[in-house]
Amino acid sequence: MYEGKGGSIPEHDFEFSRLAETGASVEMRGGCYSACTLLTSYFPKERLCFGEGAFLAFHAAWNDLKKHKLRRVCDHADVSILPD
Repeated sequence: MYEGKGGSIPEHDFEFSRLAETGASVEMRGGCYSACTLLTSYFPKERLCFGEGAFLAFHAAWNDLKKHKLRRVCDHADVSILPD
């Protein structure tokens, strides 16, 4: 996958679940923005690879119907490194 631009969560959910069922591996090349980051929940680390320069980009949740950020639920960012 190259430059996952984000978009609709239901569309990504459908695409990633279907792809994961095939047993395929995924290599991310470039940015993985917003809804694209869902791929980390469908593929075990053994089948998920991030190439040189690849990265995940998260943001606050949005309500598509009302076009505003959802209420903040934590006081600070909790950023962790994924375990090996």
